[in-house]
Amino acid sequence: MSSEKGRVSLCSSRLVHLVSVQEAYHEMLVKFREELTRPLQEAMEFMRRVESQLSSLSISGRSLRNILSSGIEIVGCLLLLLIFLSAVLVLV
Repeated sequence: MSSEKGRVSLCSSRLVHLVSVQEAYHEMLVKFREELTRPLQEAMEFMRRVESQLSSLSISGRSLRNILSSGIEIVGCLLLLLIFLSAVLVLV
């Protein structure tokens, strides 16, 4: 009978040890996840602030997006003009 109590006590102590190891492992994984996600969260917050500042920028009442798209259109027109002039010079 005492040997059965000894086995139960041994199993019980092993179970307690296993549970404590699992809890420690879980805590370690939670901390690891927090450490891995923190830089990503900080980068995303930084990008949100930059986007907010860029969208609030305005020059003469026009948004930065409108200014940039107008600039791209102007550059496109200039390139077409250069291609046209090159073709004309080749023909002359």
